Amino acid sequence: MYKRFERNKKSLQGKSEFSTECPPVYNYNLLEGEYVSFPQAIDGFDFVPSFQSDEIFKLIHIHIPECAGLTFEKPIDVLKHYIIDPKGSQVALHSGRMSNQSLVNKCPVEDIPSCYSVHNVDWECLYKDQTVVAFIRDPHERLNAHIYKTINEWNWTYEQLDEYIENDAYYFNNVIDYHCRGRDYIHYVKWNDKKSFHALKSHYLSSASLPNILQFDYIPVIPQPSLDSRIVERYNRCIDKGYLEKDDIDYKWSTFETCGKLVHPYTFIVRKGWYHKLVRTEELHKEVKLLRFL
Repeated sequence: MYKRFERNKKSLQGKSEFSTECPPVYNYNLLEGEYVSFPQAIDGFDFVPSFQSDEIFKLIHIHIPECAGLTFEKPIDVLKHYIIDPKGSQVALHSGRMSNQSLVNKCPVEDIPSCYSVHNVDWECLYKDQTVVAFIRDPHERLNAHIYKTINEWNWTYEQLDEYIENDAYYFNNVIDYHCRGRDYIHYVKWNDKKSFHALKSHYLSSASLPNILQFDYIPVIPQPSLDSRIVERYNRCIDKGYLEKDDIDYKWSTFETCGKLVHPYTFIVRKGWYHKLVRTEELHKEVKLLRFL
């Protein structure tokens, strides 16, 4: 039976959603079993393998708004909350959506498998020797999509949007540069580089000996550039105010790979709506057949 991952938003009001409910460092127990052959491709889902590994992989993921970051980090977070056991013998770190600067400042930098996902905060105090990655979308497309989102998902009025744009618009004003600040150790990855996208997640799962993840198809539901004249007008106003001057540059792209023959004996399925279930990897195709009817 599938369970849905939800949070008690009322209890977390005014707080980082991870500061009290679940700390970044967590304990869990290994799932026993022999590693198995790589399963065949499954239409409509992306399989992220967890291989046998002795590497301690440490990642900082800089979440740039409207660049598929949630699609990257959320399935790992759902898995973390499923597998967590305060008395477990294994230790790893996954920050989830670190939306609180005080939480970042307190977050430990330890030699354990880790995946920090930082949002809208000064994160450099976390940096030690981790792989640092930012998924990057075309800045013009990203800005247009973000403006569209304020109206169609956040339910802003155009009057609110106009006032925001005129007041240096934190969410629009050179957002990529704000998060990355030109630091030369950051790996810039194209947001639609599916191979790298899953390889980074696979490295973390493998390092922590966590189950494979089978998640809904990679392509995220993110608004495409709008042709609505009212959106285009606000987009052009942002351009005139210089909100892309630092973002619209030539990026040096990085790519990542992972490989192996045998994968974890268990797979964590994450469906749309964040419904989830743990199954044996060898029974994955049977489970997916049932999914077609859900």
